[in-house]
Amino acid sequence: MKYRSIFAGAAFAVSLVLAGCGGASGDLASFKPPAGWRAVNIFGMSMYLAPDSAKTNGQMLMLMRVPNAKSNGDFSIATARFGKDATIQEKKTIDICGKQPAQYVAFTGNQQGHPDKVEMVVTRYGNTTYFAMYARPKTVPANVDAETAIKSLCLKT
Repeated sequence: MKYRSIFAGAAFAVSLVLAGCGGASGDLASFKPPAGWRAVNIFGMSMYLAPDSAKTNGQMLMLMRVPNAKSNGDFSIATARFGKDATIQEKKTIDICGKQPAQYVAFTGNQQGHPDKVEMVVTRYGNTTYFAMYARPKTVPANVDAETAIKSLCLKT
């Protein structure tokens, strides 16, 4: 299995800070990774890896459920992984699942000399925060289904 150190490193850093979190896909009605992506559970979170081919190598989705989280808009742990090279391109409040408020951030950075693009969405239902991230090499075009997945953090009703 091949995945770039940026994604594994970012996932590990986030998991350490958010100890006690778990995979969230069982709670969600609409989260769906792109067809053919492999599910991997690591450090208590759900990760989905793109098929290994020249066009998709290095893409990853990550999904977490964080009970009793204090904040749903702090992306510093993820951007810190890139250090001084992280450049936030966009940060805004969006609506998902109808009228559910969420925080969205897109940034670029270099991890071990590899330029990467990361998009994240965070939302809160009651005392539980849901976090989704889509990461890819900067040179790889965005996968529309992966971008849709991170904005589909809708609870089952």
